[in-house]
Amino acid sequence: MAYKKITDLEEATTLKNNDLIEVVTNVEGIPTSNKSKMETVKKFITDYHFPDSSETDQGVNGNGFSIKDCIDSIGSKKGTIYLKHDSDADTTIYTVSTDLAIPENICFIVENGAIVTVEDGNTLTINGAFEVGLYQVFSGSGDIIGLKKLSGLGL
Repeated sequence: MAYKKITDLEEATTLKNNDLIEVVTNVEGIPTSNKSKMETVKKFITDYHFPDSSETDQGVNGNGFSIKDCIDSIGSKKGTIYLKHDSDADTTIYTVSTDLAIPENICFIVENGAIVTVEDGNTLTINGAFEVGLYQVFSGSGDIIGLKKLSGLGL
């Protein structure tokens, strides 16, 4: 199997356990010679899910690739939802038009250029790890709550 880079994956791609080690071996800070670190990471992250930004409402089950679909697919396992900036525009918008909760077992990663728009009257709750850089990730007049396990800001 060839190595896979997250940035090279097509939208709405799911990596399964046998793909994970190929991704992990290329992650900065984890030397490929350090098998114990790679095995530890493998135990905590089982699936990567890449929602499709064209889903009309990320808070409901759509065509199989909304954020809600990804949450349902991960279930109670450890997993990661990765929002990619994959459009030719300045940003890629993921619209949440329904209340949505990201469970504690799911790491939520938003790539630079990807924006989560929470519409008025709706709430996005992030109970798990939330990884971002120093860039805008939210828009809209809805509420965002949680963010207890914030990482990736270099603070």
